[in-house]
Parts: sequence; structure tokens; C-alpha cells
Amino acid sequence: METKKYVSRITWFPKRLLLSLGLVSFFILLSTSSMAQCACCAGAGMGASGDPSMIFSTPMKRQFIVDAALDYRSVQEGLMSHAMVMSETTLQSMFISSLALRYGISDRFAVSVQQPYLFIKTALGNDRGLGDMQLNGQWRLFSQARLNVVLNGGIELPVGIQKAASFEQSTSVIGSGSFDPVLGISFGWKHDRLAFSGAGVFKKTTNGFQHNNYGSSSLQSLGISYQAFGEPSSCNTDSLKEKAKPSVVLHIAYLGEWLDKLVEDDTKDDDSGYYVGYIAGGVSTSFGKWSLPMNVGYPVLCNMNGMQNNPGIRFRIGLTRAF
Repeated sequence: METKKYVSRITWFPKRLLLSLGLVSFFILLSTSSMAQCACCAGAGMGASGDPSMIFSTPMKRQFIVDAALDYRSVQEGLMSHAMVMSETTLQSMFISSLALRYGISDRFAVSVQQPYLFIKTALGNDRGLGDMQLNGQWRLFSQARLNVVLNGGIELPVGIQKAASFEQSTSVIGSGSFDPVLGISFGWKHDRLAFSGAGVFKKTTNGFQHNNYGSSSLQSLGISYQAFGEPSSCNTDSLKEKAKPSVVLHIAYLGEWLDKLVEDDTKDDDSGYYVGYIAGGVSTSFGKWSLPMNVGYPVLCNMNGMQNNPGIRFRIGLTRAF
């Protein structure tokens, strides 16, 4: 019987990225996994799904922040993907759970660690497993009452697994097997209840399992948010020391992600890689040291290489607690 290969890679920035948080930086918000349209490249990139209004809150000195997030991503039915052409398994949807811990070493520098766990649904069955761990450092370059600029750098560690799939004669690669450096920058400007934010992140993917390369990736974002309820505050470090009050923030953003083509067995796969743009909107509710962000994203720009199905909607919900 022919042996099929099933690959699903999840990574983070802080993106396939970074998480929807209530009290953490925008880069953690971007920490998710990118998802191609077939199982063999399901996680080989970074996603961009987060709350763009949260750039203004970062851990202050000696503060811990714990975040849990659930992320659902779907794939539209349509053209045959390269998975079908190569007798690989077609991806239908992905469910990502993740847990992250952030710590403020000083008022300008923070570190974080995130561990995702991936659930995958394919045309032939389901699978699950541990994804790659992400370590990050965040440095506040500039901070005033209205403007905040943050530099982010880190590395993705090959903690994710490679195992025999739970269906057919397949290999499930949920991790990457590679050490991948990450660098990004974000900004936020706030006036009264209105805020603007943007970010750009790039990850250089190195060779992983079987010397395959799952593609370098980047994400971009530009968003606007409005505090519909609660007292407005500034976005500098001192504002974090104020007594937290209930608040509701509405946000909408453009979220773009690019994934380079995969290279397997020293051959570039022309039916892989893409650029996708999402319009995402949501709400973040905070009370005291707790925050509950939710958002939904819909693809408005899909530039897929070769024969691939377009991505579908994305939904994310998070829960954050500061200590």
C-alpha cells in the first residue's frame, strides 16, 4: 500500500503567530498558525488573528500574565489542492488551543513562552498533537500618553511532534523540526476612546524534518478600535498601574499573511504558498484583572499558488488573567 504523508505545522510569534489577549502585547495576539489548504502544509506559516486594540497593554515590571486561547479555522471546498494531486490528505479545518505565559522583567522589556496543541480534521479522518513552542522577547522602544512602539524578537523551538497518523498509512507532522527566528515591530496611537494600531512580523523558516522547508512567512495588520464602555486610559506604562475598571472595546482590522512555497525532497512545490488578506472584527471585554477577547475573520483577498482551495472563516476566543 502506498504510504501517504500528512503534514500539519503550527507556529507562533507572538504568530502563525500570536493570541487574542486582553492584557498582553499585539504580538502575542498575532500568535497563531497559518493554514494552507491541504494537510501537508496546514500549519506551515503564521496566522494573523488578534485584537488590534490590545497593543497598549503589556506586562509591567514583575507582572505575570496567563493567556488561554481557542482558534478555529476552516477551508472552503473548491478546486483540488495539491494534496489530492500528490495522493496526500486534504485538510478541511483546524482547531488550535494554546496556553501562554508572559512576564515583565522591567517596564520596557518582557518575555513570553507559548505552547499550542493542534486538532485537525481531514477528508479521511482526524488527528491531533503538540505544536512547536515559541519563546519571545518584547522591548518597548517608545512610550508616551498617546503613542507606543514595540520591537519583538524570538525563536520557534521544534517541540512539535512527528508521528504515525491516526488514519490510513500516513505520517502526521504537527511540528516543524526546525529552529526558526522571528522579528517584528508594532505601533499604537490612542486618543480618548479611539485607537489605531499596526504591526509587521517576519519568520525565517529553516530546514526541519527530513530536511524539508515549510516556507518562511510574514504577517501584517492595520486596525482601528473604539472603547464603547468604561473610562479611557493612556497607552503608556504608567497607565497599567491604574486600578482596572470594566471596559468594552470594539475593533476591526485588516490582517494579511504571506507564506512562501514549501520545499520537500529539494523540490519546490508550486501548489503551495499564498497571500491571504482578512477583515476581522470583534469585541474585548475586561473586568479587573480578567479579559475576554473574541473576533471573527473573513477572507477578502486570496492569492493562492497553483491549485489550492481558498481559506474560510476564522473564529478566536481568549481568556486572560493578570497577576
